[in-house]
Amino acid sequence: MHEALREVLGTHVAQKGSLVAPDRLRFDFSHPKPIAADEIERVEAMANEIVVQNAPVVTRLMAVDDARAEGAMALFGEKYGDEVRVVSMGRALRGDKAGKTYSLELCGGTHARSTGDIGLVRVVAEGAVAAGVRRLEALTGEAARRHLDEQDRRVKQMAALLKASPADAVARLEQVLDERRKFERELTEAKKKLALGGGAGPAEEAGETVNGIGFLGKSVLGVQPKDLKSLADSGKQAIGLRASSCSSAQARMARRASSSASPTISSPNTRPSIWCASPRPRSAVRAAAAGPTWRRPAARTPQRRRTPSRRSGRRCYR
Repeated sequence: MHEALREVLGTHVAQKGSLVAPDRLRFDFSHPKPIAADEIERVEAMANEIVVQNAPVVTRLMAVDDARAEGAMALFGEKYGDEVRVVSMGRALRGDKAGKTYSLELCGGTHARSTGDIGLVRVVAEGAVAAGVRRLEALTGEAARRHLDEQDRRVKQMAALLKASPADAVARLEQVLDERRKFERELTEAKKKLALGGGAGPAEEAGETVNGIGFLGKSVLGVQPKDLKSLADSGKQAIGLRASSCSSAQARMARRASSSASPTISSPNTRPSIWCASPRPRSAVRAAAAGPTWRRPAARTPQRRRTPSRRSGRRCYR
């Protein structure tokens, strides 16, 4: 697993921790970002290539300098004595190492006599454990086989519900999701039409005029908050006003002018929404929005006073 990660992700990968059990393993290593799904697949495939070789795990004792000269990797940044234990296994199948030893590391102990004892490696999880440290979790041997059987059983159940073969299950599921999105759009449009009166007569759909402003008010139920804006745009078109005909400034003025007395399109779960009705002259809209106002009287400019000087008695300005 360590060597496969170095080949796929880069030589910066270094082991930071591990857990080895009879049916599973956990491997922590240095890497700055999440691993993509295709990269995990490549790592898993490389590890299984060495597993099926059923190559013996060779252990040798040698000097530290001799081990490093052969290319053995030291783990955890630990300090080693004069004599170290070097473990090698497998034969590389590709790249510059083709035909040479696949994995060569300084190791304190092993859990298998040959790579075939592992049986199978299946990565089931990947995540972060610390800054710059990632973790892979995998199942091995019989546990990995049971996991694959369970996944196969779930795929067959899904294919049966979709009334398709397991090979066509993904395509059938995409088709079902597309149909659902289409039905949701149609349902949204139907709710908008129903909210605006549906089959009501032209007089009702056209709204009314209040103080010279075209107005259409509806109380709606079952409309999602995100659909209220498009519903308001449809209301504008129903009273002969395009949604783009009101500038943002005029829309704000009209909302403030009509917010006190005008019914609004609203949803039970949202605040009332008010849209711009018919355009009015800018000065009229501003005057209607302002209402009765109180003007602060202009500040009086302080006047200089003429007072007699204490010394000379002459008048001077202060």
